[in-house]
Amino acid sequence: MAMLKLLIIFIIIIALLLKRKPIGPVMLFGSLLLGVFYQMAPVDFAKTALLSLTDYNTISFVFVIIFVMLLEAVMSDCGSLDKMLSSLGGLFRNRRVNIAVPPALIGLLPSAGGALFSAPLVKRAAGEHLSNHDTAFINNYYRHIIEIFFPTYPAVLLACSLSQTPIAVFMLALFPFTLLHIVIGHLLLKKVPKQIGLEENHSSRLVYFKEFISGTWPLLLLIFLILAFSVPIHWAAGGCFAAAWIYNKIPFKKMWTLAKAALNWKIVLMTVSVMLFKDVL
Repeated sequence: MAMLKLLIIFIIIIALLLKRKPIGPVMLFGSLLLGVFYQMAPVDFAKTALLSLTDYNTISFVFVIIFVMLLEAVMSDCGSLDKMLSSLGGLFRNRRVNIAVPPALIGLLPSAGGALFSAPLVKRAAGEHLSNHDTAFINNYYRHIIEIFFPTYPAVLLACSLSQTPIAVFMLALFPFTLLHIVIGHLLLKKVPKQIGLEENHSSRLVYFKEFISGTWPLLLLIFLILAFSVPIHWAAGGCFAAAWIYNKIPFKKMWTLAKAALNWKIVLMTVSVMLFKDVL
């Protein structure tokens, strides 16, 4: 009977998600259903909710998400993302790489509007070699290959928490699947010629490489701190955000404006709701 109740709750949750209801409120509703179906006393449910909301893992995950959003806002405002992407043409001089890399790089940051940012870059790199349908598909495909293992995504953090797996171990274990996706994705680009006009690249590759590093160093630093020193992800993300803020000399008033525009509280609510559901369960 207990498993039947749980199955019913999961079916209700899936049905609501299929109707495109926001995952945060859906998981909150699922937590309430757990309490009702399993006859939890209101006091016990309230205690569990309070412990969940004040749990170290829940709080650290919320801070990770907030810091990543702020980091993306800083990188977008100071032109780091544009610099990162503009250097690719001269660095690789391969049209297929130029099509695939921009959405993958933007995918390092879990922005809800990231696909819109990378779409025109993919279209420009593809030229007339891909239809609008193929361009949209490839942009979406490569946009999400990083999501499999990269810890800026709430799903990765939640998976590590639920499985009690260190983030560095999780990343190394899942990274081969990202490589597999890259290989499969390459088959989609066969119709696109590799070579691009050399007249588009007057500078040396070293110049483009330096430009690429100057645009991506906050993300590279984030990866390095996690993998090399096993720095907790919330400290690493917070440190990278602070470093990018200070390095780009953004005034506090402007940073406050950027923060208000960048913070997506629906994602924060989703994370808190999933952790609450887990703890009630």
